[in-house]
Amino acid sequence: MEELQGTDRQVAFGVCAGLESQLACRSVLAGCNPGRVFVDDRSAPTAAFVLTAEGGCLAGDPAADRLVVGLDQLFAGTGELRYSQVPFFVDSDAWLPVLQQLSSGGKVACIPRRTYLCREVTMDWRERVPPEAATGVVDAEGLAGDRFDLPPHLQRWIRSNWGTSEALLAKGFGVVSRYSDIVVSWSLCDCVWEDACEIGIHTHPEWRRQGLAAITAAAATEHALASGCSVVGWHCNEENVGSAKTAERVGYTLERTHKMYFVCA
Repeated sequence: MEELQGTDRQVAFGVCAGLESQLACRSVLAGCNPGRVFVDDRSAPTAAFVLTAEGGCLAGDPAADRLVVGLDQLFAGTGELRYSQVPFFVDSDAWLPVLQQLSSGGKVACIPRRTYLCREVTMDWRERVPPEAATGVVDAEGLAGDRFDLPPHLQRWIRSNWGTSEALLAKGFGVVSRYSDIVVSWSLCDCVWEDACEIGIHTHPEWRRQGLAAITAAAATEHALASGCSVVGWHCNEENVGSAKTAERVGYTLERTHKMYFVCA
């Protein structure tokens, strides 16, 4: 297994064509988001493993032994990665025996997922913002904590998905809802590729069930579409009814379903 760097990563685009539900994979290949890219043969790759902030993506020929052996060494050798901490996404069910092999006789858990897309916000979020709250695009001063405190979860997310807040602002965006200097809900761009992006949404537990998630997500989606994106994506687990309803309230429609796997070695 060989790791690709820089623009060399783009040779894996063809191998990863079947991972249409994983924009994060294409974003890493294009160098928009941080991540790692491995192939069985850099001169003529037939299989690839792309490690993104969202998880590990497997694509191509599952019979590529060099990649499978390399995966086991990657997770077992450095101590930096653990199977139980990395969700896997695959381009076909043919990879399932490989995941089972990597589990060393353990369990491979399957979690059904949904992908929603939005091309037009149908919710008038401005009318729904509570009078004492403020919702808007966050700038460099906000991300630096100069004007309000960022929750630790949000700071970790920025490092994981973008590396630095400067990279987020240069390539993506973020929207927060806050009461005075307390950030209670945030929706940040997860990844970008060409004219598409994906967002995530999180609301502090103490401030949920007040419509803030839909308000913040709608504002973020509207900003993305106004800034040049033609489509915005949203992922959630099948069982996460609240997330699905929030997406639909904003104007997202179900595009496809897919599966996420955890290797319980």
